[in-house]
Amino acid sequence: MKHRMSARLAVRAALLALLSPLLAVPVVIGGPAQAAVATSCKPAAPIYGVDRSGALQEWLGGSPAAGATAEHAPGTPATGWQGYTQVVAAGFGVVYTVSADGTLRWWRHLGAGTGAATWAPGSGTVVGSGWNIFSHVVAVGYGVLYGLLPDGRLEWFRHTGYLTPTGPWAVGGGTVVMSGLTGVTSLAAGATGGIYTLTRDGQLRWYQHNAWLTGVGGSTAWGVGSGEVIAQGWTGVTDLVSPGGGVLLAVRADGSVTWHNHLGAVGGLVIWAPGDGAVVPGLNLGGLTGLTADPTTCSGIDRSNTAVVRQVGAIMVAGRGLAPSEFSCLDNIAVRESGWSWSATSHSTPPAYGIPQSMPGWKMQASGPDWQTNPVTQIDWMLSYVKATYGSPCAAWTWWQAHSWY
Repeated sequence: MKHRMSARLAVRAALLALLSPLLAVPVVIGGPAQAAVATSCKPAAPIYGVDRSGALQEWLGGSPAAGATAEHAPGTPATGWQGYTQVVAAGFGVVYTVSADGTLRWWRHLGAGTGAATWAPGSGTVVGSGWNIFSHVVAVGYGVLYGLLPDGRLEWFRHTGYLTPTGPWAVGGGTVVMSGLTGVTSLAAGATGGIYTLTRDGQLRWYQHNAWLTGVGGSTAWGVGSGEVIAQGWTGVTDLVSPGGGVLLAVRADGSVTWHNHLGAVGGLVIWAPGDGAVVPGLNLGGLTGLTADPTTCSGIDRSNTAVVRQVGAIMVAGRGLAPSEFSCLDNIAVRESGWSWSATSHSTPPAYGIPQSMPGWKMQASGPDWQTNPVTQIDWMLSYVKATYGSPCAAWTWWQAHSWY
């Protein structure tokens, strides 16, 4: 018997059919992985939790994309943290804490990766208030934070100067970008706007906020398929943390942790890595509060696959509210400058580097400390550069056609 697809699923299937040649991998919906987009990750993911004495503990999750292992960091980064109701790792050592009175504090752990009690100047500075209204606060990196209200509304914030405590907050902070997220027991978010919710009935849902850098809400700001159930039967999971991309660490009631890698994180496909659900050896998070992981450890994409990097570029252009034609213009420039290769290097002096061929490459650190290796950071800088210099990607492309540079 043939079943009629819902309109929503039909639209999703049509979009996936268009994306399949770009991804150059088989599209598998609701079945086991045959082949999928690999995830680029750093060697180890900092994972934090506060023990009963109020000491902040750190674990190092190794090989996060390939079936994680973990070991306890030798040091104790901090003590006296029992008063914080939420701890939020935000990438590059930045950590935010929420107190019972709603105070939001900024920290930067320079000892991330070693457990050393070494913190940047200004750590502990108050950077916000009223954050106790949120049942869950998560970060996706690049200073972007989401707060989930008990009534199911999701609010967006961006701390544009997140590498220092004095950096400003972007206009639009507190914008409601999604509603209806009720019954959520755990919220996890990774790089490039991917968000996962776990509900009381054990359902894991996937969302893609295309406008994660700008905070635009509404249905058009979310990827096709957002809200779809990608896993069921997770009622035994008490907490969920993500080191970025589609990598998820599910904490069980006994403190044990299982590893999951959602290989369909870019498009919301139900594709899981082989070995999904394996227990992470050496990691037990029982009795800890404020569990969190560095969301920038994994980019969520295979940076060596330029077709996938290009797709993420299209998502980021759309997320800024730009027309599809503007991505065509950006694409024209990127293809000619670097072929969408994150490691492209020119023979000039100084050499131009990366997808945008920034000269010198270090200018891209304005978008993130991982500018040398992360295509998402490079695309973010490229979009900011063409807006500041030419007004739009198409204006930059017009200039490029006349001068063969931009």
